[in-house]
Amino acid sequence: MVKVGDLRYIFLLYVPRSGSTWLAKNLSQASSEILVLPELKTLEILFKLNDFSNSRKLAEYIFSDPRWKNLEINFDELETLIKEVKKPNPKSIIDAIVQHLISKRKINPKAVLFKNGTSIWQLDKIEKQYFNYSFLHIYRDPRGCISSMLKAKAAFRPNEKFTLKNSLQLARYYNKYRTQVNKIDKDKLIEIAYESMVLNESNELNKLIKKLNLKAIQNASSLIISEEEKKLHANVDKKALKERIDAWKKDLSIEDGKLIEHLCDIYLSKENYFLETKDGLAQIKFVKTFQALLINLSRPFLAVLRYIKTPNVPYLKHRIRIWLRN
Repeated sequence: MVKVGDLRYIFLLYVPRSGSTWLAKNLSQASSEILVLPELKTLEILFKLNDFSNSRKLAEYIFSDPRWKNLEINFDELETLIKEVKKPNPKSIIDAIVQHLISKRKINPKAVLFKNGTSIWQLDKIEKQYFNYSFLHIYRDPRGCISSMLKAKAAFRPNEKFTLKNSLQLARYYNKYRTQVNKIDKDKLIEIAYESMVLNESNELNKLIKKLNLKAIQNASSLIISEEEKKLHANVDKKALKERIDAWKKDLSIEDGKLIEHLCDIYLSKENYFLETKDGLAQIKFVKTFQALLINLSRPFLAVLRYIKTPNVPYLKHRIRIWLRN
């Protein structure tokens, strides 16, 4: 059985709705040499903590992530795993979880794919704790990416939108994210375009597996997606929908399209479509800025109501601590 210390950690980075789950699913089925974990907030939660002495509290924080159920590890198992870690820290706890999954699934991987886009904001901490690691970044035309975010329904929150943010906030976040990715050492970074994978799925996947120094071995384990997430990832089990690659042309309003093209111009994969319209950019910016202000003022109250409704008190406490710290 492989030792977790010999594994290479691959951190999958992405702006939401960039095809990350579809990519992770394909990788999990294409090669048994990689253990693909579902999207988890575990690393993000652990990096925000300072005290690792109470194994039960640590388990509560980790278990508060609704996506944790995708790992099929119950609370008692998780607490026992943490108790057995000699020097608990974010890496050693993740290592214990990964080692447990390897034993449980009776697999022999060479690498672990950790799927969490917010890892981008933890670059310094990852570099300090991990030695054998790399980053895999999937990116998408900002118009398609943001159009999907504005349209999608949220997982784990019935009848809610994927995001409360508007096109101005999302375009700024997209730019901020891509700028942060550019800070990564090129020797540690592998990038793949969502559009390229859609147009030539098998070829791009095979090239990616080679770049990751893995072999394309079938009969690999599939990525587990909970029932609550299946609506959000409705097309994850389907072949690439080439006819939907530029669906944003119909889905985006002129105002949103014009703003995204203006703010994310350097990341457009094709020419501008909306900037030629007669609508005034200054007026659109003013309206969206005012809308963003109202959204930001309401977010803490909506978040509290959401977590009380769920209910998920440990995670609510965790989020409040982050708000206070920031």
